[in-house]
Formats: sequence, structure tokens, C-alpha cells
Amino acid sequence: HFKKINDTYGHRKGDEVLTAVAKLLQQKSRAYDVVARFGGEEFVMVLSGCPANKTVSKAQSILMEIETLMPSGIRVTSSLGIAVLSDQYTQLEELIHQADMALYKAKANGRNCVVLSDEHISDLE
Repeated sequence: HFKKINDTYGHRKGDEVLTAVAKLLQQKSRAYDVVARFGGEEFVMVLSGCPANKTVSKAQSILMEIETLMPSGIRVTSSLGIAVLSDQYTQLEELIHQADMALYKAKANGRNCVVLSDEHISDLE
């Protein structure tokens, strides 16, 4: 509900929230990972060579740290969708689409959670 932050506190405070989240994501990434703002309040992290189980653990850790940020005194939560490179999904566009679908499921599940795309649930077993 990022729009609510902008509407309640103003766009400057909204930008401070986005900046704080971006800095956290950058801190949690490795030198060869990629962190980018994807649009609006969405970010993409590309974690090279990170298996599904470690990606989910990392995402859950990030989720908890975002909750403790309190940028500009504003409580922030996040919803995270994960997709993993596989034989079925090899193109960046496909991975982003799968992660986006998982993100929508996270929002539908009540928000402030991590969802691995359905195609990769077996990767955890």
C-alpha cells in the first residue's frame, strides 16, 4: 500500500522510504548481484547462483529487516515474489513475470510475506 504512504506523508517521505529500502537491498546483496528499482515501489534483485532454498531464506531475512527500518518514522512492510532460473524459465522476462505472479500471490495472501513461484516449489524439497 505504498500509495497510502505518499498520500499520508507526502512524496518526499515516500522517496525516503524507497531510498531506505533500496539501501537495505543493496547491503543484503553480494558484489555480483543486481539490485534495481523496477517501477513505482517495486524492486528486482538478481541473485546469481543462489538456489531456491537460500533465496527464500534471504528473502525472509530481508522481509524482517524491512519491518524494522522505520524510515522517517514510518512502519514499512513488504511482499516478495521469487522466481528461480530453470530449464523452463531461462529468459529474464520470463523470470520477472514468474516473480511478479508470485508477488501478486504474496499480496493476496495478506501481504508482508514471501512467495516462491509455483513452478519452483519442488526446488525446496
